[in-house]
Amino acid sequence: MEVLRVSHLTKEIGNKTIVNRVHMQVNEGEVYGFLGPNGAGKTTTIRMIVGLIQATQGSVRICGHDIGTDREKAMKMVGAIVENPETYSYLSGYKNLIHYARLAGIQNKEIRIKEVVAFVKLTDRIHDKVKTYSLGMRQRLGLAQALLGKPKLLILDEPTNGLDPEGIREFRGLVRQLADQGTAVFVSSHILKEMEAICDRIAIIKNGRIITEQNVAKVLEGQGQKVRIKADEIKKVEVILQQNEISYQVIDHNTMDIPIAESEVSELVRFLSMHNVNLRSIETVKDSLEELFFNFTADEEGEKKNA
Repeated sequence: MEVLRVSHLTKEIGNKTIVNRVHMQVNEGEVYGFLGPNGAGKTTTIRMIVGLIQATQGSVRICGHDIGTDREKAMKMVGAIVENPETYSYLSGYKNLIHYARLAGIQNKEIRIKEVVAFVKLTDRIHDKVKTYSLGMRQRLGLAQALLGKPKLLILDEPTNGLDPEGIREFRGLVRQLADQGTAVFVSSHILKEMEAICDRIAIIKNGRIITEQNVAKVLEGQGQKVRIKADEIKKVEVILQQNEISYQVIDHNTMDIPIAESEVSELVRFLSMHNVNLRSIETVKDSLEELFFNFTADEEGEKKNA
C-alpha cells in the first residue's frame, strides 16, 4: 500500500531552483533512504514533505491526502524528527511527552505514552529530567514523541547523527521493528553503511534532482568484484589501461579500482609488471552502497573514468 507519493516537487528561491521536479513513492512497511551530498536539496525536500515550507510546484500526498488541500488529515498520518528533536531539558521525559500528546490531541495519552516509552526502551529513565539524558536517550525520546499519534509515515532526518556505534545499532533496530509492523519510514542520513544496513530502497538526490533510485538488496546481490591497486605513478597506469581499453576508476592520487574477476588478478599483476609499474599493494574489493553513492555523485570530470 502506498503511504507517501511525491510528484513534480519543486522549490525555487529567487532565480535558483533548490529542488527540481522530484518524484518518490514510499510504501507501507518499507524503509526508504534519501541520500545526497551536502546542499543537494535533502532537507528542503523533507521540510516540504512535512509542510514546514511551501513548495513552488508539485504535490505531496500522504495516505491519499494532499498536504496542500487536506493538510490536517495528511499531517495526522505523519510523525517526524527533522534535525534535532524538540524537547524541554528542564522537564522529565514523561512531562515532555504529556505536553506533546496534549498538543496533538492524543486520546488516552497516558496509555499511549506508556506504550511508546516501552518501545524505545526508556521506561527506567522516563521520569528523569531530559538534561540528564545522553544523546542516544534524547534521540529515543524524540522517536517516542514522533510515534505518539501512531503515524503511518515516519520521517527521520539524520536520526543517528552524533550517536556512538551502540546508539546507532539500537536506533537501527527500532526503525526496522517499526517497518516490520507496517510503518513506512523515510530516512535521510549521511552514514552510508547504516543506510545499507537498514533501507529497502534508496534514492540519491544531486543538485535538486533525483539521479537514481535503487533496491538495496539488488545492489548488494549484484555486487561486482574489482581489485584496488596502489601505485607510485597512477597517471602512468591510467595511460596504460586506456591504451589497452581496460576500464578503471581513480580513487585518489595513488589508488584506483579495476573491475576484474579474482581469477584474473595474477594476470593483471604480470601485465602491469611488464609495463614497469611499481605496485605498492593490491586487494580485491566489492561494490557497496557507498560505492554506488560516490559513483553517482562524482563530478563529471572527477573520479569516474572509463576507457
